[in-house]
Amino acid sequence: MHRTADRVDGVCLNCSSHVEPGKNYCRHHIEYYRARSIRKHGSRAVTVPRRELERLNRLERLNPPAPETGPRRPKVRRDCQYGQRPCPWVSCKHHLYLDVSSNGSIKFNFPDVEVHELGVTCALDVADRGGAKLEQVAALLNVTRERARQLQEIACSKIMQSRHLPVLREHSQ
Repeated sequence: MHRTADRVDGVCLNCSSHVEPGKNYCRHHIEYYRARSIRKHGSRAVTVPRRELERLNRLERLNPPAPETGPRRPKVRRDCQYGQRPCPWVSCKHHLYLDVSSNGSIKFNFPDVEVHELGVTCALDVADRGGAKLEQVAALLNVTRERARQLQEIACSKIMQSRHLPVLREHSQ
């Protein structure tokens, strides 16, 4: 529901709370409308072509970044299980913000949302919680419910073809 009242600087159009100069809505309503539009329409993932990545890598080799003095990236689950959330390690293969394909291109799953604005950032955190409905998985991956079902089928068929299936059956009993 949008109000059509005249805009007053510093006041949210919905709840009359304080907002940043030049904004129409408070942070709560901005997040609400953003989440609502993502659920309604979905947001298209953005792919960065491999050539662009190669160009950026060449530039980085010419101007190498300063060595990091901060915390080191976790290598195993126990290193990050109780770590900072939202997870700052976007390059981790379990991070939900982006995917790296086998040919090296990067796909941003949530191009219109910053990393710190995501509710859940790690697929392993979702797995630790236990089972989730297809709608929840689809929202976390920014795909449709049908695509989430297809991914589930692919994962189940890979598990069934795995040579580790007997070991998995032992642990599940």
